[in-house]
This record gives sequence, structure tokens and C-alpha cells, in this order.
Amino acid sequence: MAAIAATLVASESIGWGGSTAWLSPSMLFGLVIPLALGALLTDRAHLLGLGLGAARRGSLVLALGIPATLGAMVVLVQGSQVEAFYRGHGGAPFELALGYLPAILQVEVCFRGVLLFGLLPRLGIPLAISVSVLPYGLIHLDKPIEEALGSILVGIALSAASVWCRSIWYGLVLHLIGAVTLTLLARG
Repeated sequence: MAAIAATLVASESIGWGGSTAWLSPSMLFGLVIPLALGALLTDRAHLLGLGLGAARRGSLVLALGIPATLGAMVVLVQGSQVEAFYRGHGGAPFELALGYLPAILQVEVCFRGVLLFGLLPRLGIPLAISVSVLPYGLIHLDKPIEEALGSILVGIALSAASVWCRSIWYGLVLHLIGAVTLTLLARG
């Protein structure tokens, strides 16, 4: 599992980011290889959080998480570094979502799918979440300090939601909404 996290963190240097193309080295190292390694661990995708999980719980996560995400982005964009960092990102909301989706998909599948769900049986929930949040926080070090520090709390929350729902997809939706909202707010 540590090798999976190291591979994904290393992919940062080969083009990680919101504009990541679907066919790129970062997709290979950040999505294809972790999924292949995950497939070696189990032949059941739901054991890696890739199924729909507990849909009622997921609906509750979205119902509570969307307003919380929007509020957090309003607070986060108040930081001058955050606003300056995202101000130049263009595109309509749908274009932004499509641009951010590859990187967010990589993060959610690798850190909360393969890594978190792979570690749960061996480490238990608190330690598995802690281990999966560490590389997630590291990939945010190139962002403004407010976002880098906030990524630890967000990582814990999204990991806890993934475990509770037994699926990464609800957290992925919140992650995507947060990224698009932050960019739109920064542009004014």
C-alpha cells in the first residue's frame, strides 16, 4: 500500500493538476496502476469502495456535505493567496468540472479507494484514515497554505464519509463541487 501512495505522490512531478489530460502519464501512475494493484488485492470492486455502497448514507453525506462544502469554500477563498491562485482558471462550471475530474478521480480512487479500503482490514478505521490522509495532504503542498492545511481536515472528512458509505463516489462529488466552487468564487 505504501508503494501505491509513493507512486501517486511521485506522479505529482509529471503533470498532476486540474488540466490533466485523460491520456497522460499521471493517469497511468495515479489511476491505472493503483487500480491494477487494487485488483491484485481483491476481485470485488466494492471492497475498494468502487461500488455505490450504502446509497441512503451516501444521500445523507451529499445532503449535509454540499452545504458544508459550499460554506467552506466561501471561507477558504477569503485568503488572498487562495483567490490569487485560482483567479486565472477559466471556463464555465461544466468545463471546470471536466478539467478537474481526472485529478480528483485519481485522488479518490487511489487514496480513498485502494489505499484506505485496502488498509481498513489490517489497521482499523482511525489508523487507515490517518495513513490515507498523509499522501493526500502532501499533494496539496503546491497550493496556498490555507488550502494545504485544510486538505488534512477535508481528507479526514472525505475518508470518514467513504468508510461510512462504503463508497468513494459521494466524496468524489463533494470534492468536485468544492474545486469548481472555489475557482468560481476566486474569479468573482
